[in-house]
Amino acid sequence: MFEKIVLSSYRFILSLQEELTLPSYLGSTLRGGFGGAFRRICCLTREAECKECILKEKCPYAYIFCTAPPSYAEVLKNLSSIPRPYILEPPPPSKRKIYEKGSQLAFNLTLIGKAREYLPYFIVCFKEFGNWGIGKKKGKFWLESILARNLFNGEERIIYSCKDEMVKNFSWQVSLEDAFHYSRDFSGNKLRLHFTTPTRLKFEESYQGTPEFHILMRALLRRLSSLAVFHCGVKLDVDYKNIIAKAQKIRLIDNHTRWVDWERYSSRQRCSMKFGGIIGEAEYEGDNISLFLPYIIFGEFIHLGKNTTFGLGRYEVIDFRK
Repeated sequence: MFEKIVLSSYRFILSLQEELTLPSYLGSTLRGGFGGAFRRICCLTREAECKECILKEKCPYAYIFCTAPPSYAEVLKNLSSIPRPYILEPPPPSKRKIYEKGSQLAFNLTLIGKAREYLPYFIVCFKEFGNWGIGKKKGKFWLESILARNLFNGEERIIYSCKDEMVKNFSWQVSLEDAFHYSRDFSGNKLRLHFTTPTRLKFEESYQGTPEFHILMRALLRRLSSLAVFHCGVKLDVDYKNIIAKAQKIRLIDNHTRWVDWERYSSRQRCSMKFGGIIGEAEYEGDNISLFLPYIIFGEFIHLGKNTTFGLGRYEVIDFRK
């Protein structure tokens, strides 16, 4: 079952064709721009909302951006929060706002489960996005190259270049089962995480400013479970109650996180929206902490909490030791 929960990751490199002024964090800029390009290319009916469209179950745009339970899944029809099958990882926030003509802009794209089949759509849509333009002044760019990424050893391989515009049929597939195999080489009772983008952990209807371990694991298992069902076609068959009971015994022994607010403008809703979350480092300790490591490792790839499509909820394992 774990071998069917899979993803693939790619690095997109853009070449800017004119000077641009961009925000310090590009998650919303990239997501909004290529989302618009995706809709222009794929939407046939031009309905205002995908849920009203008769083609929604066959439309690539509806699947990627407005994921809904299939019509035959009566038990799931009332779910309103289904995770999207992709994650954009923009460059780290920077004070740099002016990008010179000819400079490069790189970001990572992770596709989960069935969404891996849609990579050609992402390529075409980012090329269209480049012709349309990025940022308020609609600066043009080229999609220069795409590299497949091996998330375990850092290896990268070019699968697309603007020089010949050929796409190679290659990617590294990473599964939850791979994370279990990878974690066998580690042992210890202390774990340190670095939350690099605002991480929005919700517990008992409230967003949490302190990343208690059981709250982190609840959010991670919820996300894994939904991604597995809706995008990988498999149920995450684990003992949730037992896992959470053990997670509650893991102690937060060092907390250097802080709450930050990130604001974006939604063109669709025509208003500014605030997405707050924690960033910083947290260290945990417990005798059974190694049992959680496979999930934590895979969580590095799928992110954690709300609004992950913008790159939020990204964290790294920076230390695991006795």
